[in-house]
Amino acid sequence: PTEGRIVFDGKDTEALSKRVVRKYKEKIGMVFQNYNLLNNLNVQQNIALPLKIINQQDKAKVDELIGFVGLNDKRDYYPAQLSGGEKQRVALARALVRNPDILLCDEATSSLDEHNTEIIIKMLKKVNKAYNITIIFVT
Repeated sequence: PTEGRIVFDGKDTEALSKRVVRKYKEKIGMVFQNYNLLNNLNVQQNIALPLKIINQQDKAKVDELIGFVGLNDKRDYYPAQLSGGEKQRVALARALVRNPDILLCDEATSSLDEHNTEIIIKMLKKVNKAYNITIIFVT
């Protein structure tokens, strides 16, 4: 920050080692404005990607999240076959797959129409209740 402080878990982040900061980052999920899905991976593979990067698998968690975001019937679809709202739900599930404590949403609804914006907002409220996650929503 150019001024002020970022305090995470009661600790000033400026005073933390890079190793500790990296550990904290593992507890943060991120939903981007433009989805950031990989076009050559289907819904299931996009959601599982953060686990694959750290050499883990959790098919049950991926399946749970596909159901949670209401895309059971589209698990084998590729991003080009999805609407904007569906892409954002995939991005949300991907952000949740590593069980974060904090979810950062960077303009997560700015590229969506009014109907899909409402769906995503309701889904974020559901995420907060179901998974007890702090959500920081930039709009």
